[in-house]
Amino acid sequence: MKPIQSILLVILTTFLFVACEDVVEVEIDEAEPQITFDAILTNELDTQTIKITRSNPYFDNSGNYVGVSVDSVIVSDQDGNRFPFIESQIGEYIFTPSGADTFKLGNNYTLRIYKGSDLYSAESQMKRSTPIDSITYEFFDGQGGFGGGGTPGYFVLLNALDQPGAGDSYWIRTYVNGKFLNSPSSINVAFDAANPGASSDGIPFIFPIAFLPLNDFAAPYQLGDKIKVEILGISRGYYDFLALAQEQLQNGGLFAPPPVNVRSNFTKNRPEAMNPTGYFNVCELKSLEIEIVE
Repeated sequence: MKPIQSILLVILTTFLFVACEDVVEVEIDEAEPQITFDAILTNELDTQTIKITRSNPYFDNSGNYVGVSVDSVIVSDQDGNRFPFIESQIGEYIFTPSGADTFKLGNNYTLRIYKGSDLYSAESQMKRSTPIDSITYEFFDGQGGFGGGGTPGYFVLLNALDQPGAGDSYWIRTYVNGKFLNSPSSINVAFDAANPGASSDGIPFIFPIAFLPLNDFAAPYQLGDKIKVEILGISRGYYDFLALAQEQLQNGGLFAPPPVNVRSNFTKNRPEAMNPTGYFNVCELKSLEIEIVE
């Protein structure tokens, strides 16, 4: 067959395949909406907040979540003390400790949320945190090392020791000029000073935890920036919740594992009630803030 005839045959065959294609529209049923609780409380005297929202459909990437009003939000401890949260805006409930009624290390707490005939509840014990010794920083000129080929600036390092005694879990949160770093890559959790399965009791937090999530390598810190680091003592259940949430948020690629539901510690009293998601945890919090200066 001549070359030109071969080309024409390929074009004709391709046309026939394209012409015979039918557009198949697949209708995907939307899952039942879920009620989501963001209920992470600390021992600080600042206003404590519990947020209640309704989940969005899977393909809704708007980032807008609808607040849900409920009848009452009450936290109580093992001694029967009650801490009522008052709605400040739709789906947001606040409580401001006066000093004597602050949440205390080692106490057990129960959160009950009433909405009509529905009761959602969860339990938590306040776990210990660990003090921050210091936050140090070093300048890189952008010509090598962590700033290679990028903008000159500073990188910070957290210096803190895990509490002696195996089994502590921590959530390390970083703020830059008052803004919380909440990207998936900034989720920073530690079991003792490293990860479950490591022999890391009572040692300094390992480098990937004390350094990597605290820095943005594309935009290093500059003079005058204020960096605040918080270490929250969390339950092992909440450690697993955050670790799995980070895995799901960063899940992708051809060989990515299938998505799974991130387990909540909330229960509901009726099968007909919306399924609860989110977590309740009461945490001891330690923090330190520095400013980048020459």
